[in-house]
Amino acid sequence: MPQLVEVFTAKAREKYLGRFESIIEANGSGWLVGETMTWADVYLYDAIDNIKIAFAADILNENHQLLKQLMTNVYETPGIKEWVQKRPVTQL
Repeated sequence: MPQLVEVFTAKAREKYLGRFESIIEANGSGWLVGETMTWADVYLYDAIDNIKIAFAADILNENHQLLKQLMTNVYETPGIKEWVQKRPVTQL
């Protein structure tokens, strides 16, 4: 299973994460769209967080500084942070 996780995370990095980095960079605000957090940012946060939980693997690396900052910004949003801290802990 660890080898499968490595293949999955490598393919996700290669195919998607660089694109999201480019979108955030082009927008210039630290968000995917516009000047403030949108549902697109929340959805991306959730997708990356679910991968981290399900596969016990952080797919973000040193090449994804803008995505890491987006993840932090979404997490630090009141309401989201409280929910993440109190939600049930499950693998899926």
